[in-house]
Amino acid sequence: LSIGPLYYFEGAPFTARRAAPGRGGAPSLLDRLARWAVPEAHAHPGHYQAGEARGQMAQPTSVDLLAGTTALADADAVSGVVRSARFTFGAPPAGPFAAELDGHVVALEGRAEKGDAARVFRARALAADVASDVTGEPAVEGCVFEEVYLDGPGVVTLAIKPSVWLDQVDFEAVAEGEDGVPADLEPESQAQRGFVRGLKKGTAYALSFAPGAPQGEKEEEER
Repeated sequence: LSIGPLYYFEGAPFTARRAAPGRGGAPSLLDRLARWAVPEAHAHPGHYQAGEARGQMAQPTSVDLLAGTTALADADAVSGVVRSARFTFGAPPAGPFAAELDGHVVALEGRAEKGDAARVFRARALAADVASDVTGEPAVEGCVFEEVYLDGPGVVTLAIKPSVWLDQVDFEAVAEGEDGVPADLEPESQAQRGFVRGLKKGTAYALSFAPGAPQGEKEEEER
């Protein structure tokens, strides 16, 4: 996954999920894919009002979601309530997995099963595929940032949910790979369009904040 800058805002997200400031665990990094296609309603971009900007993480990078937790760059922020965020895809890809992405902002391989049927697949997307209908940039507006009042140092956690990327993909329409080789989702196919819709859903990206010094600063203080 190619990650671009992250932006934090005061405005409420598309999906209101209020909690006590600073509390509540972030969703797991990977949700298990156990279904073929589950439709999900989502709000029109025009309904989102970002409000005051509260902070940003400006350094693009690329990550392997199967590798566990990955540290991103430091962010700059100002005091105030944060409720939502803008996730952006890094384009062109940068960081340790840029070469493997081969110009794509997302590259995903997996195996989908339903009953006795199975599909080994590869799904990829370019920046143009995930461009916002409003801004034209490869960004997702109105993501949930668990409500919190920022007034000191801490750690922002970004949780990615690939199951949301795939929940509108009809794998019955995906070709069967040969000898275990993943079958690509064909451009403009129903399956590829479902994948792109999932990538553009704000519910696939959830952010939260935990107060306290980042791990690197704690280690320096202990020395």
